[in-house]
Amino acid sequence: PLLSKGLAQIACQSSGSQMGNAGLNGNNKEIGVTWHSGGLIAATKRFFKNTKDDVPISDMSDADQELMYHKLVAAVSFNVLPRLFEKVVEEINSGHTITIGPCILSNSGFAFRTGTVFRHDHLLTWANCDTQLQHGQMTVFSKSDHKIQISMSIVETDNAVLVPFIIDCMKK
Repeated sequence: PLLSKGLAQIACQSSGSQMGNAGLNGNNKEIGVTWHSGGLIAATKRFFKNTKDDVPISDMSDADQELMYHKLVAAVSFNVLPRLFEKVVEEINSGHTITIGPCILSNSGFAFRTGTVFRHDHLLTWANCDTQLQHGQMTVFSKSDHKIQISMSIVETDNAVLVPFIIDCMKK
């Protein structure tokens, strides 16, 4: 199989500078993870392109395809994402804000606006934030008042799926 021939490097890059590497059994190929939209998906497609010695994923058994998928997810989850979260936490702790969908993440907490006619601005402290993922919607809500919440589509909102991890990092 494609991922059993050596060591691949998953390089985490931001604005062209390398942030770190993660090992993955592979063909000494590199997956560049960038901050722009579609970076990981495009890089993963390039990683899985055929060379003359490679077995295309589509020609592998279902079990081998699933195993390869889990190896890639594990490598990214355990090696790349923690470095990305560290960078996000550093940005927030240094006074910058991060916007994810309709929400603003700052050192003070998780801010969002609810209501269309009667608008309410909310700022949840990091300790008071909790999340729930259900039916493709990431919901962030107040632990003390579950009526205070906001939902966003994980498919349509860039980085929405990362929100629970960022909240956990900010609670530390």
